[in-house]
Amino acid sequence: MGAARLYHNVRYAFCRRKPRLVVRLAWNLALVALRKAPRLRYVDVALDFTCNQHCQHCFARTYDRQRTRGRNLISAGQYRRLVDQAIALGAVSFSIQGGEPFAMFEKTKQVLRAFRPDRTLVSIKSNGTLITPERAREARALGVDIVTISVDSGVPEEHDAFRGQRGAYGRAMRGVRHCREAGLKVIVACTVSHANARSVGVMRLIEETRALGVLCFLIKAAPSGNWAGNRSVLLTKEDSRWIDEVTRRYPHCRTDFEANYLAYGCGAMKEIIYVSQYGDVMSCPFIQVSVGNVLEEPLEAIWRRGLSVPEFSRYAARCLIAEDPDFIDRYIAVTQHRDDLPVSIAEFERTKTT
Repeated sequence: MGAARLYHNVRYAFCRRKPRLVVRLAWNLALVALRKAPRLRYVDVALDFTCNQHCQHCFARTYDRQRTRGRNLISAGQYRRLVDQAIALGAVSFSIQGGEPFAMFEKTKQVLRAFRPDRTLVSIKSNGTLITPERAREARALGVDIVTISVDSGVPEEHDAFRGQRGAYGRAMRGVRHCREAGLKVIVACTVSHANARSVGVMRLIEETRALGVLCFLIKAAPSGNWAGNRSVLLTKEDSRWIDEVTRRYPHCRTDFEANYLAYGCGAMKEIIYVSQYGDVMSCPFIQVSVGNVLEEPLEAIWRRGLSVPEFSRYAARCLIAEDPDFIDRYIAVTQHRDDLPVSIAEFERTKTT
């Protein structure tokens, strides 16, 4: 790992105002190095489906249909139990997404308090358009360290079209400024598909984030959510090589693969889990395959089950849901045209033998 990239990792992960977090991070790194075994690092939780935008690729609304099937959303108290169980497994980082967390800020604040922010790294994923100076300051006072703001092009008109909202780019960039002024660290996340890889808009955003001094995460397009079964969005080998070259040239620009404790590759399930609004545990938001539900059994049992799945047990060199053709074929075969997602891991595993 280059010095500049290591600098960014340390700058975003370590927090002086949270000495207990620093100790826990150092302890986890030592355990991973000595035991050579996975240790949970990051838990991404969804709150609700409330949102002020209509993004082309939205995956969250996939689950909204299930409310009519009698499923209940996780309560604030249930989030607290989830957090305690995750911390026992080593988790040091917790993130909220939606929907749009700032569109349901009162609920967001309740869950933030459950994250035990005195000993964890806390982040919010947002489209940035509803962030005011007051909300940014309040989020930091509640223990938030990082806000990840989705911006999909440095060309305002392209971003607005993708997000289905005029003026979205300007409001998102104001959100970036408000967060920085409040003392929050900012990550800009950009979804990259075959359509916009190597585009002027993405390159302009990369240059703009470098000038601002914030990280730029490149999120690889997946055939799920509104893009369910849509292979045209998938990156080609040339697109993937371009992303590799960009992350080499720009130390502030990376994928999730650079954020693991020690190993390079996909950290899904080994270090990262996603928990839906209904308590379903998945390896990532885009792989809508559940290995269990935290309202029905302990998180440790669910996590161990997930680690027993061959695809989730290793640090894959390429994103399973965006760049692995065999995995994508199986995923699409079992999930396409379903209104009861996520599917169970047992059902997904059966596609290996059919």
